[in-house]
Amino acid sequence: MSKGSPTKKFSLRRVLRLALRFMDERKLVEAQQPAPMRGMLCVAITFEDRLCGELLARYCDHWLEVGADAGDERECLRSGLRRSWEQGTAGDADRLFEIALLFFFSSQRADHDVAQEWCRECADCYENRQDAEAQFRLALLYQAGWGRQKDKTRAIACLRAAAEAGHADAAYEMGVICWAGDELPQSDSEAEKWFRLAAEWGSPLVLQYLYSLGVRYMMGHEVEKDQPRSRRWFDLAAQLGHPQAAEIMAMHNYPDGQLTAEEQERQRYWQKRLLHEEEERAQNGDAEAQLLLALRYEHGDGVEADAAMATKWFEESFRSFLHRARHDDPQGEAAHGLAQCYLFGQGTVEDCNKAAEWFAKAGEAGNFMAFTDLAILLLDNERVVGMTPQQIATWIKQARKLENVDAVDMFCNYAVRRGADYEWRKEVTEESCRLAVEWYSVAANADNVSAQVSLAQLYESGCCSTPDLALAEFWYSKAAIQNQRLADSGNPYAQRDLACLYENGKGVRQDDAMAKMWFKKAAATFRERAEKGDPAAQCELADMFCCGAGVDFDPEEAEKWYRLACAKGLEQAEKHYGNFCMKMGCICLGLDDPDSNAIDHHAAVKWLRKGAKLGNTHAIDALDYLQQQNLGE
Repeated sequence: MSKGSPTKKFSLRRVLRLALRFMDERKLVEAQQPAPMRGMLCVAITFEDRLCGELLARYCDHWLEVGADAGDERECLRSGLRRSWEQGTAGDADRLFEIALLFFFSSQRADHDVAQEWCRECADCYENRQDAEAQFRLALLYQAGWGRQKDKTRAIACLRAAAEAGHADAAYEMGVICWAGDELPQSDSEAEKWFRLAAEWGSPLVLQYLYSLGVRYMMGHEVEKDQPRSRRWFDLAAQLGHPQAAEIMAMHNYPDGQLTAEEQERQRYWQKRLLHEEEERAQNGDAEAQLLLALRYEHGDGVEADAAMATKWFEESFRSFLHRARHDDPQGEAAHGLAQCYLFGQGTVEDCNKAAEWFAKAGEAGNFMAFTDLAILLLDNERVVGMTPQQIATWIKQARKLENVDAVDMFCNYAVRRGADYEWRKEVTEESCRLAVEWYSVAANADNVSAQVSLAQLYESGCCSTPDLALAEFWYSKAAIQNQRLADSGNPYAQRDLACLYENGKGVRQDDAMAKMWFKKAAATFRERAEKGDPAAQCELADMFCCGAGVDFDPEEAEKWYRLACAKGLEQAEKHYGNFCMKMGCICLGLDDPDSNAIDHHAAVKWLRKGAKLGNTHAIDALDYLQQQNLGE
């Protein structure tokens, strides 16, 4: 390393800051992706993205491993980086190259200038070395234009030399280049050759890349949809050990219909292979494999249907899950499986309360999906008893730590439902009011707008105690803030709710103009979604035509959208349609305007009959009264 090396100008502290920032951003990106997609290589990303992303992630893992004798993660990273820094400043080009990548990751130009100077020194060193690692890194420098002028021809020559010398990552890059067909003629067979070698030599990138190629061709994402090419890449990924690719290859109902004779033969091969692997794992006590085998025998999937064998493997699976959940289940996977056994009565008696108990244990152990399943169970099954507001509040906090937004929302909806159950009981007692406040508070403290408004209304009305206008205003204000944020981002439900708050002066200054503006925005967004076939939006749009909010009052339009939503099976739409029919019956009877002389009993009966058919009890009672009075027939 030259005496004027720029490493003298930068401290280890700067290097550590960049490394920590990279690791934080890497964790954030992974957390925002669905679990099955984490770590999947995106086909379309640039060469520089792969270099700064995948290689730098690998170097960070190496620094953590080198410094593993330290305490927490930060100290491990500092210890590993210090050793690499010392080696780099002492003339080790490989270590200096790795640290240079950190500076290219930085957004500051000064860091890039330093990294370029370091890469020039590294390139000078690599030019004089003939080993595969040096040729690979020199290819990266030429390809990215770091420390050298960009030269794709020279880059590919170095890359090929490294690959032919047995460098796994170089073989992987050669496969990518041959598949893409930019620098070299496009050739799937040549790409496959390099990918096979890369996998054989231990490249960690190949399997996910091949799987993502299969997905791209299957879905037609940024490439033309091509099922034969999709299956080719899935098949290769499966052969090299990718489990999801093997499952896709074995699918009975593969998209787009008929397979060729050769493809059908490959499908049968993978079906037999997966079945054989499942049987081996099941015999060795693998609970997941035992469950899969039980389901196969239950449905005749790849084997002859056999109820006795299905029962046997369900029971074996239940026992295996139970043993693991009690003795060795640090990540809650066995508890999650056990909960599903109780939920569906697989190998044991169906018990929703025990299912909820084990879903909760799995979630508390960090199992992401367990809280989602628990929330769905609570919302869909009233047989789960004994839930307390404190339990739900705890699970909301834990689900938030896991960044499981769906579970948080569903837990809040459950709390709102329980609060409403207590608020709207026929016989309201002091105890039921206290519980309504407790349940609403759980969701309100988790920023659920519906709960905040309900809680504010309880405090304002004083129906559960003496009115507390200060607390009512506090919760209305919280709801207004939440609705403003969501409304600004285009959420039509928040736009509608914010309009209501402005209309009534709850939590905000009363403002008819602002209410009208937000009602119009909500109606426009609901119409856009409704026209695309969204039943919930169709119901909301019908409600707005029913009330004349954001649109003119229009019974025909309201009925049209209610009918469309009902046709999609939306239960909520049937209730709202029934209420609308009751409202129209009252209008025809002049009940909405005592001074009106425009009474039409025949039209009223027509509307009330519609409401009665939809199960609206008020419409049924009103229709019965009119018929007794011989009105409207």
